[in-house]
Amino acid sequence: TSVRCNSFTRASAIADKIGVEYVLYQYNGGWKRYKSVTHTKTKSSFLDDAASFSVASGYSYYVTTYHRTYSGSTVVSTKTATSGSIYVS
Repeated sequence: TSVRCNSFTRASAIADKIGVEYVLYQYNGGWKRYKSVTHTKTKSSFLDDAASFSVASGYSYYVTTYHRTYSGSTVVSTKTATSGSIYVS
């Protein structure tokens, strides 16, 4: 079974790099970090993106995304967003 997460990141100007990190959490007696992936794009002011994760049935999941812009290798801005949880049967 897989879950897909869509995201959109916009900067106020063209950044050296723009990226989104997806962190998937699984509930198994408590919420624990389960998987993560980062996607980036260079010399852009936006990133329209998605990530898919293979998941185990019988658990609840949610995703937190970290949207970042960079000047060179330095992070200039970070914004976060968190989904609601879903149960995968």
